[in-house]
Amino acid sequence: MQGFFGIYFCVMMLPKLETSHKGVFFAVLGAVTYGMNPLFSLPMYSQGVFPESVLFYRYLFATILLAGWLFYFKIPFRVPRENLIPTLLGGPLCGISSLALYMSYMRMDAGLASTLLFVCPVMIALIMFFGFKEKLTRQTIIGIAGAFCGVGILSRTSDGVMLDLLGFLLVMLSALSYAIYMVMVKTTGLNRMNPFQLVFYVMAGGIPVFLFYGVLNGCIQWLPDFSLWSCAFALGLIPSVVSFVSSTYGVQYIGPTKTAILSALEPLTAVVFGVLIFGEVLTIRLCIGFLVIFIAVTLTILGGEKCKAG
Repeated sequence: MQGFFGIYFCVMMLPKLETSHKGVFFAVLGAVTYGMNPLFSLPMYSQGVFPESVLFYRYLFATILLAGWLFYFKIPFRVPRENLIPTLLGGPLCGISSLALYMSYMRMDAGLASTLLFVCPVMIALIMFFGFKEKLTRQTIIGIAGAFCGVGILSRTSDGVMLDLLGFLLVMLSALSYAIYMVMVKTTGLNRMNPFQLVFYVMAGGIPVFLFYGVLNGCIQWLPDFSLWSCAFALGLIPSVVSFVSSTYGVQYIGPTKTAILSALEPLTAVVFGVLIFGEVLTIRLCIGFLVIFIAVTLTILGGEKCKAG
């Protein structure tokens, strides 16, 4: 109850806050709510629900909620012709990213998977360098090298045993798919679309990915009880709609760079929930790996901003 009243107090105080403080609040809220993915997905796994089914219901509820948002605020559903193909590609890319990440939760601790996923900005920098000849600053190069060191630290357990290879590759596939999507948003004009309209089509376009994978593996499961439906609805609302809306406001108030740096709270939140609720082990190696990756990603982001300014 104390946590609820704390959040309620912060929301009531928002109109009185300075713009920068509002931005930090929304950026932190967006990161923390996205980091709550394992909080609702892992209980569904424990009841025998497969990743494709979990994601199908998550994307379905998010699509319905966002459709209501667009309708209520009279935001047009029509996509400009020049953005049609990139919009259609965005859904499957994000769907593959989500499916790979959720599948990795079944092979490694969710906190570890979320921390490894945080290398996504590094992949974006590499794609922009090799694919679009964007310059790399010295700071960015150091950040990229540091990220590889962090991944190397986390690739082994404290006993020196290698991580599950398939689980590790699934996280890397998740990061790569989302990095390609972000580059596409940046280079094709999708960033000029209304963000709520864009994410609506991303969520709707991701649903066929889970349906197709579900058909290959049997079928999409029906949720047998209220607790599972509650978890599915919470996934559609909190790590999807609330996280996206909050992050959007964060970018508007304090810009993409600071918002991206504060997104480090995503894996940190996943680690905290994993340890406190699901009994995952917090090791010194995980803490060091998280810290190294956080510093490396921050350097990469700041280096990219410096390159633009130059």
